[in-house]
Amino acid sequence: MVGQHKRRGYTLLEVLLVVAILIITAALAIPTMENMMAGDKLVAGGDIVKSRLNEMRTRAREQNCDYRLTFTEGSDAFKIEPVDQCNDGTVGVVIEDRLPRDIVFKGATGTDREPGADGERNTATTTEIMVLRSGKAAHDYAISLGVGNTSGGRPLVVKMVGMTGAVTSGMGEAGDQ
Repeated sequence: MVGQHKRRGYTLLEVLLVVAILIITAALAIPTMENMMAGDKLVAGGDIVKSRLNEMRTRAREQNCDYRLTFTEGSDAFKIEPVDQCNDGTVGVVIEDRLPRDIVFKGATGTDREPGADGERNTATTTEIMVLRSGKAAHDYAISLGVGNTSGGRPLVVKMVGMTGAVTSGMGEAGDQ
C-alpha cells in the first residue's frame, strides 16, 4: 500500500471542466426550450381567437345582431363588438382581449382583403372579421398569428368558413400572412 493515498476532493481543473460542460449544454438547450414555449404560446393564441370567434357566432344568433372582431396587424390586442344595435333593442356585449405575451396578429385574408379589380390588395393594417346574425361569416377568413415582430417561422392560421361559420386552425407555411 505504499504510494497510494485517498483523494479528498476534486481538483480545480476537474470542477472547471464540469462547469464548462454544463454551460455548453445550457447554451444549446435554452434556444430549443424557448422555441418550444413559443410554439405553445402560438397554439394558445390560436385557441383564444377560435373560442372568441365561436363566442361571436353564439352572441350573434342569440342577440340577433351582427358582430365584428377587429385587430391591428403587429398587435396582440383585439376587440369584439356588435356592428349596431341588436334587433331586440339591447346593446350587445363589447369584449376586449389580448393574445399571449409575444404573440401578435400577422395578417388576415378574406374576400374584403383580396386584390381588387385594379390588382391592388387592401393594405389597411386594421382588419374586421364580420359574423352575421345567422352565425355565418360575411366572408371566408384566414387570420395569421406569429411570434413577435419576426418575419420568419411558421404562423398559426385560424380559418373561418363564410357559409357555415365553422372555425379551424393549423400551422401555415413560412411566409404566409
